[in-house]
Amino acid sequence: MSSMLRTKDLVKLFRGAKALDRLNLDVPEGSVYALVGPNGAGKTTAIKILMNILRPTLGSAEVLGVNSRDLGPRHFAEIGYVSENQELPGWMTVKYFMAYLKPFYPTWDDALAEELLRQFDLPLDRKLAALIARHVDESGAGVFAGIPATADRPG
Repeated sequence: MSSMLRTKDLVKLFRGAKALDRLNLDVPEGSVYALVGPNGAGKTTAIKILMNILRPTLGSAEVLGVNSRDLGPRHFAEIGYVSENQELPGWMTVKYFMAYLKPFYPTWDDALAEELLRQFDLPLDRKLAALIARHVDESGAGVFAGIPATADRPG
């Protein structure tokens, strides 16, 4: 079975302080893993390196068998990633935001996206700023970030 995520001796330093210290991780295809630990343990840092948001100081990271530094649009279309501090453009309407997202996902399913919009009761003319506060207050998490990955069915 192939690995979906793999790190080898991954190290990340921030101004000399170690955020990651030789992290070795191998997540086989079809498995479910959780990164658990106290604040400052390196969970977010590891994910940001895997997503090519941060560069490792030492070691390597792979996602889908590709060095995380080489991930491109084709790979990102297969990855669902929601940042803990997701910032959405509050000035955009739901309709505009969906149109903005669609080109990032080559196999975007319009029918599924419309179904999810109905399921979450998201009016197309409403600005994201108004909806973000509502959905965070009710559920404890934002709704929008999950729609792109869910609405993109592999071809």
